Amino acid sequence: MALNLRAEQLGRPTVDQRCTSLFAKPERPLMSERETAQRVLEALKQAQGKPPAEGLAALNDLIPLVQGNGEQSLETEEARASAFLAICEVGKALHRRQPAGGLYATAIAATERWLAVAG
Repeated sequence: MALNLRAEQLGRPTVDQRCTSLFAKPERPLMSERETAQRVLEALKQAQGKPPAEGLAALNDLIPLVQGNGEQSLETEEARASAFLAICEVGKALHRRQPAGGLYATAIAATERWLAVAG
């Protein structure tokens, strides 16, 4: 509560406001499911060739795109969830400075499946 009062006094968003906005879903998707999957796939392929710290930063930027809104078919939601988990595994490996080559391949394959069913 003290943090929230201090933030309000400084004209900044409170902790509660920041957490709420982090998880809030837009009322209307800005991109189609297919466009989202395509963007994630392209970003994954680009991150694969980057140094681990840059690759990890790129993967962190994908998280809002991979979070679902529950409005797609079950098959699409499952494909998105698989891609999300695979991307998280790559991120964990990069964070731990472990080899991620095979994990990137798995994440790319999962994202390609998501793209295929999103169509």
